[in-house]
Amino acid sequence: MQQADFEKLLADTLAAHGRSPRTQETYTLMLRLFGRYLDTRRVDKTLDAVAPEEVEAYQRYLVTERKVGFSSFNQSTCALRFFYQTCLGKTDWTIARMPYQKKRRALSVPSIARSRPTTRPYRKTRAHKAWFCVEAPTRSPTA
Repeated sequence: MQQADFEKLLADTLAAHGRSPRTQETYTLMLRLFGRYLDTRRVDKTLDAVAPEEVEAYQRYLVTERKVGFSSFNQSTCALRFFYQTCLGKTDWTIARMPYQKKRRALSVPSIARSRPTTRPYRKTRAHKAWFCVEAPTRSPTA
């Protein structure tokens, strides 16, 4: 089978499972990118002959070389899990070996304020889509 045949198989299986057209597009793109990775690494295997080790190497490549965010990483992982488990029926694969990436969490304004005890009041400042706690300026008594 060619790459396009695998992509069609994935899209048809996703449609049969009732997944949205956007999910079908995204998963198909992620499978295409995985196929390109295999071509650039000179892995002479079709997608149905790939071993779990190649998928793990691809995940390392995404994180170390491509430096993708957690969303792209997880979309790729979900697409490959679905493709190998559902489309190709590779139930002998340990799906747990394809880990998800944890989302980086930003500190919220209250947690920052709680982590730094002070008697001075805080005011909120918005800069570049993020909230920051800044100590309010102290007022000197005016005579």
